[in-house]
Amino acid sequence: MNISNNVMSKSKNALQIAICITTLFLVYGAVHAQSEVSTGAVFDSISSDDRTKIVERYDRFIKSYTQHKFLEVYSLLSVNYLRGTQFTLDSDFVEFKQRYYSDPRTRFVSFVPHKVDEITQGTWMIRGCLTEFVDGKRSRLKSTLNVWKERDNYYFSDFSLVVISLNGTYEKCS
Repeated sequence: MNISNNVMSKSKNALQIAICITTLFLVYGAVHAQSEVSTGAVFDSISSDDRTKIVERYDRFIKSYTQHKFLEVYSLLSVNYLRGTQFTLDSDFVEFKQRYYSDPRTRFVSFVPHKVDEITQGTWMIRGCLTEFVDGKRSRLKSTLNVWKERDNYYFSDFSLVVISLNGTYEKCS
């Protein structure tokens, strides 16, 4: 009986240590990835009138995503984007994101923009690298984020992963 309790105690301690190390790794990854984000030159292709406001709202979007403030993220989503989704209410979006990120080993870390293309007047596509931990495993995938000028302000899509094959394989960041 004593041996069994001793083994269980050691297993419990090992699990607690593993959880602490994983948490430290996730926090370090989030801090490190956010320090990589430099929005400066990437947005230079946008006129200065639009650029300042887009970067300000982009930073707010990313910060809200990082902090899992999904109601705030929703307030920054474009009507153009929302029309093509199942999210008819803000609570639909918030519940969906909270379910996705409910596992503490699944976290949004960063989106590092690499290039901005103007699609049409008042519409841009930001191409970059989305980093997340999914079930404790680091995932770095190419992704896009669209920006629309609506109602005298700028609104976003959610992240779209870049698919490279018919079987649904996503393109990894280099």
